[in-house]
Amino acid sequence: MRRVFLSALVFAVLAGCVAPPPPPPPRPAPPPIPSANAIDQRQRDLEFKIEQGFRTGYINPDDHRMLRMLADDVRRQEREYMNDGVLSPGERQSLWSHQDRVQGEVDRLMRR
Repeated sequence: MRRVFLSALVFAVLAGCVAPPPPPPPRPAPPPIPSANAIDQRQRDLEFKIEQGFRTGYINPDDHRMLRMLADDVRRQEREYMNDGVLSPGERQSLWSHQDRVQGEVDRLMRR
Protein backbone atom coordinates (compact mmCIF):
# COMPACT_ATOMS: atom_id res chain seq x y z
CA MET A 1 0.00 0.00 0.00
CA ARG A 2 2.81 2.33 0.93
CA ARG A 3 4.57 1.57 -2.36
CA VAL A 4 1.42 2.43 -4.36
CA PHE A 5 1.02 5.65 -2.40
CA LEU A 6 4.65 6.69 -3.03
CA SER A 7 4.35 5.80 -6.70
CA ALA A 8 1.20 7.89 -6.99
CA LEU A 9 2.86 10.76 -5.12
CA VAL A 10 5.96 10.66 -7.35
CA PHE A 11 3.78 10.52 -10.45
CA ALA A 12 1.69 13.48 -9.25
CA VAL A 13 4.80 15.54 -8.49
CA LEU A 14 6.34 14.74 -11.86
CA ALA A 15 3.13 15.45 -13.69
CA GLY A 16 2.92 18.88 -12.08
CA CYS A 17 6.50 19.71 -13.00
CA VAL A 18 6.07 19.11 -16.70
CA ALA A 19 4.00 21.92 -18.11
CA PRO A 20 2.30 21.53 -21.44
CA PRO A 21 3.96 23.44 -24.28
CA PRO A 22 2.61 26.94 -24.80
CA PRO A 23 0.07 27.34 -27.56
CA PRO A 24 1.41 28.67 -30.85
CA PRO A 25 1.11 32.42 -31.28
CA PRO A 26 -2.07 33.49 -33.04
CA ARG A 27 -1.82 34.21 -36.74
CA PRO A 28 -2.05 37.88 -37.61
CA ALA A 29 -5.33 38.86 -39.17
CA PRO A 30 -5.18 39.37 -42.92
CA PRO A 31 -5.33 42.99 -43.99
CA PRO A 32 -8.85 44.20 -44.54
CA ILE A 33 -10.03 44.23 -48.13
CA PRO A 34 -11.09 47.73 -49.13
CA SER A 35 -14.67 48.32 -50.18
CA ALA A 36 -15.60 49.50 -53.65
CA ASN A 37 -16.62 52.85 -52.12
CA ALA A 38 -13.22 53.22 -50.45
CA ILE A 39 -11.50 52.55 -53.78
CA ASP A 40 -13.65 55.14 -55.56
CA GLN A 41 -13.02 57.75 -52.85
CA ARG A 42 -9.29 57.10 -52.90
CA GLN A 43 -9.27 57.45 -56.69
CA ARG A 44 -11.01 60.83 -56.45
CA ASP A 45 -8.52 61.92 -53.77
CA LEU A 46 -5.57 60.82 -55.92
CA GLU A 47 -6.86 62.65 -58.96
CA PHE A 48 -7.51 65.78 -56.89
CA LYS A 49 -3.97 65.64 -55.47
CA ILE A 50 -2.52 65.25 -58.97
CA GLU A 51 -4.41 68.31 -60.22
CA GLN A 52 -3.57 70.32 -57.11
CA GLY A 53 0.13 69.46 -57.49
CA PHE A 54 0.04 70.55 -61.10
CA ARG A 55 -1.76 73.84 -60.34
CA THR A 56 0.68 74.70 -57.54
CA GLY A 57 3.74 73.88 -59.64
CA TYR A 58 4.93 70.86 -57.65
CA ILE A 59 4.21 68.63 -60.65
CA ASN A 60 5.49 69.66 -64.07
CA PRO A 61 3.46 69.12 -67.28
CA ASP A 62 5.29 65.92 -68.29
CA ASP A 63 4.85 64.36 -64.86
CA HIS A 64 1.23 65.52 -64.79
CA ARG A 65 0.57 63.73 -68.07
CA MET A 66 2.27 60.56 -66.76
CA LEU A 67 0.30 60.64 -63.48
CA ARG A 68 -2.98 61.20 -65.35
CA MET A 69 -2.18 58.16 -67.50
CA LEU A 70 -1.52 56.06 -64.39
CA ALA A 71 -4.77 57.25 -62.79
CA ASP A 72 -6.64 56.53 -66.03
CA ASP A 73 -5.14 53.01 -66.03
CA VAL A 74 -6.69 52.40 -62.60
CA ARG A 75 -10.08 53.61 -63.87
CA ARG A 76 -9.76 51.42 -66.96
CA GLN A 77 -8.82 48.41 -64.86
CA GLU A 78 -11.83 49.01 -62.61
CA ARG A 79 -14.18 49.16 -65.61
CA GLU A 80 -12.70 45.91 -66.91
CA TYR A 81 -13.21 44.23 -63.53
CA MET A 82 -16.79 45.52 -63.42
CA ASN A 83 -17.74 43.79 -66.70
CA ASP A 84 -19.39 41.04 -64.66
CA GLY A 85 -21.16 43.59 -62.45
CA VAL A 86 -19.20 43.04 -59.24
CA LEU A 87 -15.74 43.64 -57.83
CA SER A 88 -14.41 40.48 -56.20
CA PRO A 89 -12.18 40.77 -53.12
CA GLY A 90 -9.14 39.95 -55.27
CA GLU A 91 -10.07 42.63 -57.81
CA ARG A 92 -10.56 45.21 -55.06
CA GLN A 93 -7.18 44.29 -53.58
CA SER A 94 -5.58 44.58 -57.01
CA LEU A 95 -7.07 48.05 -57.56
CA TRP A 96 -5.91 49.14 -54.10
CA SER A 97 -2.37 47.95 -54.85
CA HIS A 98 -2.42 49.77 -58.19
CA GLN A 99 -3.54 52.92 -56.35
CA ASP A 100 -0.68 52.41 -53.86
CA ARG A 101 1.79 52.61 -56.74
CA VAL A 102 0.18 55.77 -58.13
CA GLN A 103 0.07 57.31 -54.64
CA GLY A 104 3.77 56.55 -54.16
CA GLU A 105 4.61 58.25 -57.45
CA VAL A 106 2.49 61.31 -56.59
CA ASP A 107 4.12 61.58 -53.16
CA ARG A 108 7.61 61.21 -54.64
CA LEU A 109 7.00 63.98 -57.18
CA MET A 110 5.39 66.29 -54.61
CA ARG A 111 8.47 66.01 -52.32
CA ARG A 112 10.92 67.31 -54.93
